[in-house]
Amino acid sequence: MSRRYRIGLIGAGRIGQLHGRIIGQHPSCTLALVQDDEPAMAQALAELHGGRAVATADDILGDPAIDAVVVASRTETHCDLIAACVAAGKPVLCEKPIDLSLARVRDCHEQIKDRPSLVQLGFNRRYDDNFIALRRAIEAGEVGAVESMHIITRVPTPPPYRYVRESGGLFRDMTIHDFDLARFLLGADPVGVFAHGAALIDPGLAAEGDVDSAMVLMGFADGSAVHVTNSRRCVYGLDHRVEVFGSEGMLSLQNGLGAPLLRSDRRGTARAPLHHESPITGYLRSFVNQWSAFLEALQTRVVTGAGFADGWNALAIAQAAVDSMATRCAVDPQPSYAPQSRLSVR
Repeated sequence: MSRRYRIGLIGAGRIGQLHGRIIGQHPSCTLALVQDDEPAMAQALAELHGGRAVATADDILGDPAIDAVVVASRTETHCDLIAACVAAGKPVLCEKPIDLSLARVRDCHEQIKDRPSLVQLGFNRRYDDNFIALRRAIEAGEVGAVESMHIITRVPTPPPYRYVRESGGLFRDMTIHDFDLARFLLGADPVGVFAHGAALIDPGLAAEGDVDSAMVLMGFADGSAVHVTNSRRCVYGLDHRVEVFGSEGMLSLQNGLGAPLLRSDRRGTARAPLHHESPITGYLRSFVNQWSAFLEALQTRVVTGAGFADGWNALAIAQAAVDSMATRCAVDPQPSYAPQSRLSVR
């Protein structure tokens, strides 16, 4: 890759700092401009990587020397910034979710759908080497016809209340990664969602309208099912496991292990502690791979990773889980509104 891309970063919080570090260390990129509502944070991040802090997002979008934009600001700003990037002709990598409201996501798509656009969503687990290997094994028929899948995500410690208030809750913030992972691995959307959740770790979360422990069951049109378990506290470290069971055997994956993919079939089972990092640092390599995929999209003008439609569908499942928990009934996520830009997504 001979060209060097000048990148503008909007948002200098925890995830913005990670993006800034990856961009700043990449041989084909320059972290040129950084903006945050907290100017001191933008200044510190820009100085760390040789860039320049600016006062507003418009200073980035209006700069003709900026080749692409990373949006790592608060979720409530994502729709407006995606639309503004597309209007300015800037390719954009935006952190998930697109928004907390499906209506706002639909409105955002209506604004950009008739413009050439390159929008990639930050579902980083799609770029994790282990999950890619698992998907390829499923596609190769190693378990035969998939009948069930179990996804477990337990993080070491709960987030602070301030974060919970802005995040949209467990399903839209944390479980949405698992919903997207299920779609990525199976290549299908669920037709029914049933969710249960409670504030078992910190009862104070209930006052914030959130839960810290949850289980979600998703049913698919072919009769297969995906079961997701989440916890915001895990005393033994980051616990992320996936089990895919089918007609010919089972594939089991546990990140953090030396040999993460465990195969069990008629011949037997073929295969040492978990790290205590957050999901961000625990999946650092996937963020690097995600950035490489975005750089490839800048060259080819084709998004090969998570696109706008994936953001819509994952949020639709998350909203169905929220509604199911409230009503104690199964909910059809109806992810039928599948936005596509003029640029193909493969």
